[in-house]
Amino acid sequence: MTLAAAVYYIWQERNYKIFQQRERTIEEITKQIIWEIHCRSSMTPRLANAMQNLNFYP
Repeated sequence: MTLAAAVYYIWQERNYKIFQQRERTIEEITKQIIWEIHCRSSMTPRLANAMQNLNFYP
C-alpha cells in the first residue's frame, strides 16, 4: 500500500510539472502520501489498530 501510494503521487507530480507547470514541495507530497495511507488503512480494522499504535498523523 505504501509503495503504491508513493508511486501514484510521484507520477501525479510528474504530470503536474509537465502538463500544468505546477510544482509542489516534497513536504506536501509526503503529507499526501501519509494521509492516503492513513485513510485507506482506517477501512481495515487490523490496519487501523496498527496505525493508531504508530500515533502519527500529518
